[in-house]
Amino acid sequence: MSKLKFIFWYIKKVFKKIKYQWSLYKFSAYNHMIFEEDVEVRTIGRLSVGENTIVGSKSLLHCGGRKWCDYKGRIKIGKKSYIGPHSVLFGAGEIEIGNNVLLGPGVICVSHQHSYKELSKVMQDQPMEFGKITIEDDVWIGSRATILPNIKIGRGSVIGAGAVVTKDVPPFSVAVGVPAKVIKSRGIVGVSSG
Repeated sequence: MSKLKFIFWYIKKVFKKIKYQWSLYKFSAYNHMIFEEDVEVRTIGRLSVGENTIVGSKSLLHCGGRKWCDYKGRIKIGKKSYIGPHSVLFGAGEIEIGNNVLLGPGVICVSHQHSYKELSKVMQDQPMEFGKITIEDDVWIGSRATILPNIKIGRGSVIGAGAVVTKDVPPFSVAVGVPAKVIKSRGIVGVSSG
């Protein structure tokens, strides 16, 4: 690549980044919320965010809307919620997060996955499966927890750090581990839900 071509390529890249940052700024100003530095949002037209919500630095919000997910998917985040830094939300199967929700650093919510039933096909060529993730109001999800497709986390629940949530969590529960299991109800010490 010649020096002149490199300069034009670099200028184009810088302007593209400025345009992208400007679109995030306009979105956040309009919705009265905050994107911290280096947040990446894919398909911003499929994102809905309530007032006073903060999306932490270096987080990725992939809202679907691409050919591989049949142009479906979205992410909806309520008011006064916090998405911790380095979190990843893949919303091709849809993610809905309520009000006053706290996601610790590095939380992963994945609303799609490859199936693996067809032995004659490599994993990459397996059909995709999609399933909505619902996180109700006033939920706290600890750092580096993973939420898989088709999951509903009930209001007022706590998910421990590093947990992998593979089943629904009832309201006002504390769930920990891999796979996550409910160990107690909030406020009722020693009560186990199996």
